[in-house]
Amino acid sequence: MKSKFLVTILAIISILIGCADGKVIRLTDSAKESLRQFQGYVVEKGTQDDGREKVLVVKGITQEDALKASYDSVAKNENHENIVWFVNDKNYFQEIKKGEKVNVWWNTEKAATLPSILTLEAEKAEVVQKLEQAALKEEAESNEDLFKTTGYIQSKNPTSIWISSEPDDKKNGTVFDITAIDKNKTSALKTGQKVQVTHHSDLMYSNPAQGTAVEIELFEEGNAVVQGYIVRKDEDTIRVMDKITKEEVVGKNHEGLEAYLRKHYDSEGYSISLVKIDKKTKSLLHIGQKVTVTMDWIFLTSPLSGTALEIKIEEE
Repeated sequence: MKSKFLVTILAIISILIGCADGKVIRLTDSAKESLRQFQGYVVEKGTQDDGREKVLVVKGITQEDALKASYDSVAKNENHENIVWFVNDKNYFQEIKKGEKVNVWWNTEKAATLPSILTLEAEKAEVVQKLEQAALKEEAESNEDLFKTTGYIQSKNPTSIWISSEPDDKKNGTVFDITAIDKNKTSALKTGQKVQVTHHSDLMYSNPAQGTAVEIELFEEGNAVVQGYIVRKDEDTIRVMDKITKEEVVGKNHEGLEAYLRKHYDSEGYSISLVKIDKKTKSLLHIGQKVTVTMDWIFLTSPLSGTALEIKIEEE
């Protein structure tokens, strides 16, 4: 058993070394942690179930290959030693686009997961070769495998939007990477709008599915509307749960309700800022009320968050 364990460890270490290009870089003179560099083209971007961003970087291919490729195609056709998923929770990949050539550094002293494709924690990232908008547009126009998806924006952040076919469907739909879209256009997008997204046919079958947008057309204006019970309140924030029932809220003291939420509804619901709500309305709000909240947009946080534009008390 010990020999098998040692063989496994040695195999993982050899793969890690094989994936690394470049020299070891020290964080500081006194730091013991060492970084190795991996260079390649970004084939996919997305987020994990825990909310951390991730990119699939592949070396040994061209920019044209990267623009057309997907996880499924490179996993099938490329040497797995040339493919790495990098993850992080510090927004290293926020401005990076599909098709760009990047350097990503990882810490050799940190544990790595090893499914069919190696997954490493990114410690640093930089763009080596930027993807020009004109090049992406030309690629999109020449690519016959483009699809159009119409739906309502459920949430938005600077790099992605989540759209579903129904106006208030927070369980289904697709998250689209929008970093290739002109920032003047994406900055005007908001939750509740009906849009048509032109995107590559290859989708990452996560939950929700993920893809890359090459064009977005606005069909209808709109704001996000959430209805549920207030389960937490302070001076400028309320937490509203759309799945909980009134019976689950009433009759519990503060500590009991918090414990119940952690057990049954951890990270669910909406954390809603009240900074745009007048003092009189805020003073009328309390835990246990059923409210309808109109928000300007919803951010992909945990729980989801946004800023209230209007609050209507449905029942005390």
